[in-house]
Amino acid sequence: MLKVSQQSRGDFENNRQFQVISYPHENVSLNSIFPQGWDRLSIAINAANEEKIRQFIDLSTSEQHCVLAEITRQWKTIFTGQSSPSQISTKHDYLNKISNDMITLLRNWSNGKSKFYAFFNRPLNQPIRSISWHLYLSNANLIELSIIRLFSYLLWNLIEKWCLFLDSEKFRDDLSNHPQSVLSPMDMEIHDKCEYFISFLPCASQIRNSLQIVQAMKTILSYYRSQFIDQRNLTQAEYYYLIPIVNVQQTDLSKSLETFLSDSHEMYQTFIDTLPKPLKYIHLNNSIETFDLWFEKVEYHLNRIDPFICNHIQTVLQDDLVPHSQCMKNDVLYFLRKSCSSWFHYMFINCLTMDTLLFVWDQYLITKDLPNFHDELLPAVTTTIVLILKDFIVECKKASEIGRILKTKPVLIETHQFQSIFSRFFLVNSLSKTIVIHQTQINQSANPVHDLLTRITKTVNLVTHGEETKRAELDRQTTSTIRTYRFDLMMSKLHCSSSKESELQIAIKRVQTRYLLNQNAPLSSDLC
Repeated sequence: MLKVSQQSRGDFENNRQFQVISYPHENVSLNSIFPQGWDRLSIAINAANEEKIRQFIDLSTSEQHCVLAEITRQWKTIFTGQSSPSQISTKHDYLNKISNDMITLLRNWSNGKSKFYAFFNRPLNQPIRSISWHLYLSNANLIELSIIRLFSYLLWNLIEKWCLFLDSEKFRDDLSNHPQSVLSPMDMEIHDKCEYFISFLPCASQIRNSLQIVQAMKTILSYYRSQFIDQRNLTQAEYYYLIPIVNVQQTDLSKSLETFLSDSHEMYQTFIDTLPKPLKYIHLNNSIETFDLWFEKVEYHLNRIDPFICNHIQTVLQDDLVPHSQCMKNDVLYFLRKSCSSWFHYMFINCLTMDTLLFVWDQYLITKDLPNFHDELLPAVTTTIVLILKDFIVECKKASEIGRILKTKPVLIETHQFQSIFSRFFLVNSLSKTIVIHQTQINQSANPVHDLLTRITKTVNLVTHGEETKRAELDRQTTSTIRTYRFDLMMSKLHCSSSKESELQIAIKRVQTRYLLNQNAPLSSDLC
């Protein structure tokens, strides 16, 4: 055991060394090495203190108060010997409360939904995505105010919320107290198929190693299956539709496991119940006849935007001697139906990566309350995929090669490519108003959700990053996003402004505009 002789505090401060240090079997003097060790320790402690102080200063004022209150509580516990429960809310508690309040506001003011139209053709950031998806997939059965009187709306709204509350509470109660009632008789099959589908789907690469998400899918699907009266098995599409929903919901770490499961189940059930007519019962059989109208629109868009693709596919099919008796109208339409039906069937889950898929679903969900808008949006998405893959398609000499490209290459598509094609050919094309969304003008002074989405982003940034940290980086990213978006809009206008302009003139304007953007030129109105 180490033995140290006693010294006065003053002597220790002056000498910074021990007189005698002895061990059982030998005498060792540390006078020569202890001062160096003490210096190193002092430097390390001071550096650690400076780092902690810097981190504390970077916190927002509210977070600093939380830290100080928690320190006070812990010191009281040490000196009094009595533990007191922490009353400090975490960041996730704040975010959860903000999200719930915003959802409540948007539910109570139906015209607040139109504010999400401002995000059309732009990927939602995660907090807004979670809120908007939850909003649209939990209020799907409400009737529009313009159709019924206010009293009828309020009564229906009350009944709807009460039913959703009872269903959610029943699921939580069964999950906690009667777990066996949550599982279906085909539970083992569901578990196996979940793991199988997640193992190869391109959009599932980010979640296949997450035990929580995989287990959540199994639980939700088992509960969904246990409610069937006809005892049928789940179809492949019913497995697929759940993947984007649980991926978005699991990012909200403030939710308890029970809340996460009940919300995901509610959204999933609503998504299934509100599928477009061509998809509503398609997952129960193998028919693709209901997609005829959508594929006719795809063919129309391809012929309008880039006839060369259609002509090339037609030439390849004729060279392959495809029997015309198999064609519904013509070779191209029949080939598209045969090769791309699974895109519609599975809502593009089987062909896109997660980031791109979530962008497509963002567009689908935030326009969900527009009557029959999906009949224009989904064919436009399919057309966009084919247009992006043009360079691969024109190199093919056989129909089987084109089919292989359409099956394997969509995973290479990125979100910005979708945005560019949408902006160029579907949003501002004066010859085709296919996907133009006219935003509703709202009396901002009478609506409490005025600028709500701006406050969402600002609040989330403050809570997540602090009041000062990374502000410059966030501003830079926002400016870059705006420049890219405005560049795409300008390119669309240039493309559609005059059919008399040559391709060379348009290309020169593109290069000039891109040069100005790269030089951080002001975002003047002429680039809007």
